[in-house]
Amino acid sequence: MEPAPPAPLARLDAVRLSAILIRWPREGRPSVGEAFKMSFMSCRHAFKRVLRRIAAPLLMQPLTALTALMAVGQAAADPLRPGEVMLDYYGHGAVLVTAPGGERVMFDRWSGRADADGTPLLHDFPAVTADHSLSTAAAPASWEGARIRVTGSGAGEGSLYLVEAGGMRIVIWGRAPAGSSVPAAALARYGRPDVMVLPADMMDEVSARLRPAIVVPVRYRIDGLTGAAAQLPQAEAVFAGRPYRTRLVKPRLTLTPEWMDGFERHIQFFDSHYVK
Repeated sequence: MEPAPPAPLARLDAVRLSAILIRWPREGRPSVGEAFKMSFMSCRHAFKRVLRRIAAPLLMQPLTALTALMAVGQAAADPLRPGEVMLDYYGHGAVLVTAPGGERVMFDRWSGRADADGTPLLHDFPAVTADHSLSTAAAPASWEGARIRVTGSGAGEGSLYLVEAGGMRIVIWGRAPAGSSVPAAALARYGRPDVMVLPADMMDEVSARLRPAIVVPVRYRIDGLTGAAAQLPQAEAVFAGRPYRTRLVKPRLTLTPEWMDGFERHIQFFDSHYVK
């Protein structure tokens, strides 16, 4: 049962003052002013006790709510916090990565009717909005948003990007000139990634070394997009004959840590599907 609220100060002072004067012996009895001061001090201490029991918890509630809100904000801004990441395939080497917070990073969009690696293409790049764009044909760069962090390494051809988002580590290697070898030193620093997006003709060699959960091949021949002069493998040759593979039915792959748990070198293949 909650204690009864304190009496009004004026009444409480009068009661305490009378009690003090009655109990005190005549000799040495304090004056009325001194007794009033003593009763006032006692009343003030009682009021403080009531304030601590009733008012203090009420005052702490906004602070507790603010602390919880700040904690949620910090968690929401963490690229390593598990969430859903989407990969949209725009054809050839172009991939759009969408982080859990909605931030979008485009890799290897082309300009005109040819990619930066010289591959002839049959149409212009479609209109798309992204928060940032990066190219594996240029010197690597880094970029960070609220729920995504991109770190580049290498030098021009063969550049690598590590994308951290949704609690996953995604390595994107967009360029593989004919006759080039896997940059072992650059790959070694990434350890075992969760997902690798890389040229189809380098897929087996790289995935055998790093053993990612998911392998996404790009830069293969697509009818209606790739020019006849392009020196690229056929799409079916990329997909056929491998035991762990999924042929996607649309140009989007949705990734979560829970979904890929237990996978190793599982191929997710866009086939001829790409965003037009």
